[in-house]
This record gives sequence, structure tokens and C-alpha cells, in this order.
Amino acid sequence: AAAPFPAMTSTVVYGRRVFPLVCGLASRRRCPQASISSALRSFAGPAAGQDGKIPVAAWMKFLPELQLLSAWKGFWRWYDKRLGDRRWPETVDICTRGADFGVRIPQPELVLRSGIAHGSSEWRLQLCGAALYWHLASVAAGHASVESNAKPLTGLDVLEVGCLRGGGARYLSTVAGPRSYVAIEDSMERVEGCRRRHAAEGPDVLQFQQASEEALGDHFPASSFDLVISVEPGDRIGNSPHAFIAGIAQVLRPGGVLLLCDMLSSAALGAMQEALATAGLQHECQNLNQPVKAAGIVTERPKDENYWLLWAQRPKDQPE
Repeated sequence: AAAPFPAMTSTVVYGRRVFPLVCGLASRRRCPQASISSALRSFAGPAAGQDGKIPVAAWMKFLPELQLLSAWKGFWRWYDKRLGDRRWPETVDICTRGADFGVRIPQPELVLRSGIAHGSSEWRLQLCGAALYWHLASVAAGHASVESNAKPLTGLDVLEVGCLRGGGARYLSTVAGPRSYVAIEDSMERVEGCRRRHAAEGPDVLQFQQASEEALGDHFPASSFDLVISVEPGDRIGNSPHAFIAGIAQVLRPGGVLLLCDMLSSAALGAMQEALATAGLQHECQNLNQPVKAAGIVTERPKDENYWLLWAQRPKDQPE
């Protein structure tokens, strides 16, 4: 029999990290007390380049372990951009790990599409995915939660970066009252899929457009949006979050807010916070492990990774 969907999702999320660990074990076989980076640290001079915060000499990028790791990361970036949504059931259009905050969401019937049985994995994916999006809208309004009849995004121009199948975008643009809601993907195939799925039911304020996550400033004018949302962008951010965050900072208006949530390691969280600071964005983070666990969609959490919500704001007095 086929494995339950939560188990399949956990395998994908957790298993994609096995290969880098194998490379690490290969390094430890020669140097039992050290990981790849620490094993190589002694070979790098104080003026060497940096990989994260660990000095790595330029020649080290040619070592087999690091070549394999680079290829592996490149594969997952390609997979997330081109095939990432295929790990979700076809009936699901909110493709996230989801969260359960114990709060009733408005109009749940909007996400319970035909063909989804009550209590099924798909049913839970849709409801918990919508709950995660509603939480983001609540945070954008400055509250831990808001009443289900409220319109927390009233009057805001919203950009969602990496919408996959667009279900979260359709839900928020319908219930949260934004002035405009633009959801982007860098794959035209995905954009057309979103348009087909939501053409009949999506509100007039919702648009699906093709744009690269790493070059937002090339697609949108500066200071175009009050709120930017990015739900589990994963490897689509690219090699470094700096270009990704810089593009977001460019399209945010003064006082505008970025809300990004994803499963991040300590190193990845630090790199993201560094990129936010470099872009001049004030920022805070919130650990969402408990509500994501309560959703029950992903039952395995990789070691040293936590589910984080990053809130960042462009200073109101920053010139446009």
C-alpha cells in the first residue's frame, strides 16, 4: 500500500539532507572528530574567503566533497523551481507544511475543494495551509490573531513570492481585503496552472505573474508593495539570500513589511538575518515549531532545523 501523505512528505523533506550528511561522514572517516568545514579549517589562511562564517580557501571549492555538495544543492534548487509542487497531491493547491494555531479561520469552505474528503490528508493540508496564511495576515495587521470577520490586509498592495499552485494567494486575496495581490512564480507553466485553477473563483484584485525570485527589482518598480509574503521558498532563494532579500527591500515601500516562513537551520537563519540587516531592514523572528507540529503534516523535523517566521520592515523614514 502507498505510504500516507504526511509520511511521504516527511521523507522528501528529511531525505533531501541525507546526501550532504554522507559527504560529511566521508570527511569524518579521515578526520573522526571534525565535520567537513572544521576538518578543512586548518588548511585555510586568515585571509581566505568565507563560506558562511567559516574560512575556506578558494582552492577548497575543487575538493570532491564540496563539489558534490554544490551539485546536490544545485539539483534541489532546480527541483524546487521546476518540480517542487509535484510532491503534493493534485487536489491540493495550498502547498505548505501548514500550521494549527487553534484559531478558527474565516470561510474555510473556500479551501475545501470538491473531491477532498473530510478528515483526509488533503483536507488537513488545505485547512492548515490556510491557517498559516491567515496567521501571516494577522501578523501583518500587528496582532497575534484577528477575528475571522476582520480584513487585516485592507488597503494594502501585497506581493507573494513563490506561490506554487496559488491556493494561499487566492484565499488571502479573497478573505483579507487587500487592495491588490500579485503572486509570482518564475515558471510560466506554474503561472498558467495557477490561472487555470483560480480564474473562476479568484477575486479581481488577484494576479498571477511570472518573475524571478532573485530579480524582483527587474520586474517591479521600486517601492511598489506594502507587504511581501514568502511561504517556504526553500532552495529557490539561490546560493545566497542577499540577492533575494535585496530585491524584496527594493520593491517594499517605506514602512512596508516582509513576512517569510520556512524550515531553517541555525546557519541558514543567521545568513537570512545578516541579509536583512545588510538590506537595512529591521527584523524579528518567531519560532513556529509547535503550531507546525500540531498540524501533523510533517512528522519529522531535521536536526538543527526549526520552523521560523521572519518579520522584517523597511524603515518608514528611509527615502524611496
